[in-house]
Amino acid sequence: MLYICDGCTDGSPERLARLTANEPRVRIVSHAPNRGKGYAVRQGLEAARGRHRIFTDVDLSYGLDGVLRVAMQLRGGADVVIGSRTHPEASFLVPTHLQDYAFWRRIQSSCFRLLASRLLPLPYGDTQGGLKGFSERALDAILPLLRCDGFAIDCEILSACEHCRLSVVEVPVCFHYRDTTTVNLKKTLRMVRDLRSIRRQFRALPSFSAAVPMQPRRAA
Repeated sequence: MLYICDGCTDGSPERLARLTANEPRVRIVSHAPNRGKGYAVRQGLEAARGRHRIFTDVDLSYGLDGVLRVAMQLRGGADVVIGSRTHPEASFLVPTHLQDYAFWRRIQSSCFRLLASRLLPLPYGDTQGGLKGFSERALDAILPLLRCDGFAIDCEILSACEHCRLSVVEVPVCFHYRDTTTVNLKKTLRMVRDLRSIRRQFRALPSFSAAVPMQPRRAA
């Protein structure tokens, strides 16, 4: 297991080090200053080892059952697996005090997905899901294409998968709404700018020829 501390100033790296002192399979990568979600994700995927690599947010909004679903698909031969909140079998857990927040966040997410699908476009139901898994082969193809340091990294990853014609499996997740999100209007506007940059970036790349066509599909 690999923890990425993106410019943490609350002592998280030190606490993690103490908690995992007797766990040789746990590693902690810390950098400063804060560089953004995209930078942290890239650092983690590059530092990770193994034939299969999965990343998710530390608040575990997708739960360990979601991580296991992704892992099972990877072990079954999938190259890229994403947790999808728009899958017909997806579910949500919303604490009473977060019902209004969850309502507006879903509206915001829906609007952003629509914009992302228009600008890039992306043939996926959930473009912003924070649970994704990859085979080593897939990461070798897409990692050199990733540049985004911000929250739009998820869209950039999916754009890279489409460019490389990698098959992407969408699995249902149970999403736990928590009040740990850091997305606000300023960051949303930055994400929109990043989408336009991603669009220009992949339009400028030469066409990619692959033996396996990219076909997004859903799994139970």
